[in-house]
Amino acid sequence: KDAIKGYLQSATLYVQQGNPMAASQAVENVFRLQPNDNDTVKAFFMLLQRMDLTQRGVQYINSLALDKDPEFKLILSEMFLEEGNFETARQLIQGSVRQCPMLYKPAMKVLDGLISRRDLDGSLELVEELFEISVRQRDESNLKVLLDSLLELDETNPRLLKTLTAVLIRMNDKEKLEGYLKRLVLVQLRANEVRDARESLNKLVVYGSSSFYLDLLNLINEATLDQSPEIMKKTVQKVIRALETGSLEKDQNERTAPLALGVSELDLGM
Repeated sequence: KDAIKGYLQSATLYVQQGNPMAASQAVENVFRLQPNDNDTVKAFFMLLQRMDLTQRGVQYINSLALDKDPEFKLILSEMFLEEGNFETARQLIQGSVRQCPMLYKPAMKVLDGLISRRDLDGSLELVEELFEISVRQRDESNLKVLLDSLLELDETNPRLLKTLTAVLIRMNDKEKLEGYLKRLVLVQLRANEVRDARESLNKLVVYGSSSFYLDLLNLINEATLDQSPEIMKKTVQKVIRALETGSLEKDQNERTAPLALGVSELDLGM
């Protein structure tokens, strides 16, 4: 350990003095002694980066299986992103963020890169890893900006709209939430996903500003109890039209119902 420490200090001093040959000799001695504790390997890797020997450093980290360590994952992913090696950084990060929350920041950069590459599936997989961590770190607003950009790739993706509405609920942004929930309900109804649409419509009742959302939910619930496919189909179409127009149309027989005996239009008006 003392020898490794001495060689590292020597190599660092030689680099500072502009003596690359002597620094390389000291570095080779470190490789020969094979340090394996995290702090020493981290210092060694940083030194190799300064000497433009990053690839040898990565190989050494991999040989010790330290590329699975969260701290080294963070160091390597940030280094690869800085170098423009996007795919390698993505491979390190994707699937690891839940276990290694410290990867959150480079993962957000990877998400931005996936969106710019129009990789919808890869983006959605990473979003599901990032969502809970963004809430814990109170970074929902930055995640929402990326989700809005992602939504431009596919405005009718229910999985994406669900995530976006969940973020807006956490942010208590009721104004924008209502619009996205309406879009989600419409997408689900058009896809005949009535059960999911009922769940989203229930959220619209809670967070929306219009009282007629409750009428729409009641219509869906009544049609579900009736268990008639034809009635459900007509009800779904009626709810879709109501959400598109912003009002619930009355049935034909209700609009043309005769006045009660002895009641005039003037009486009703008064």
